[in-house]
Amino acid sequence: MLETGGVWGFTGSTMTSLMFLWAMYNQFFPYHVRVLIEKYVYKLMGWVFYFCSHQVQRVHRSQEERSLQLHTKLLVLQNLIPKSDEEDAEVCLKRLVKSLEEERENSRKLAEEAVKKKAELEGRRKKKMKKKKADQEEKKKKKADQEEKKKMADQEEE
Repeated sequence: MLETGGVWGFTGSTMTSLMFLWAMYNQFFPYHVRVLIEKYVYKLMGWVFYFCSHQVQRVHRSQEERSLQLHTKLLVLQNLIPKSDEEDAEVCLKRLVKSLEEERENSRKLAEEAVKKKAELEGRRKKKMKKKKADQEEKKKKKADQEEKKKMADQEEE
């Protein structure tokens, strides 16, 4: 594990290397090649971010599962231990069943909310993608119209 100073040293040398590579890239690659490279780099970055977000979601889910397991164990311990000398095992078991049913209902509600939230986010994402695609198509049409106008103007000049 790196110490604080080691992390900053590593970060500094990494940033220096990146700046050097960026300068070399801008200096020696022609514009049309840079455009192609950047196009595919952005695609790659999108895939990396997509992968990372799924990994983060998996970590969160496993943390939630662990906390739920711990919470269930605590419920069992709290409800199986008699609160007074008069309580017998049957009362403790009834209390345990009741609390577990309440927890199941709460987790069902939370799961439903999570599904609704996920569906809402997916709907937003699809809407955004449709808008982006429509904008791209509109740009293509404008570009085609401009080229057509330019050809018409060139033909009129001849």
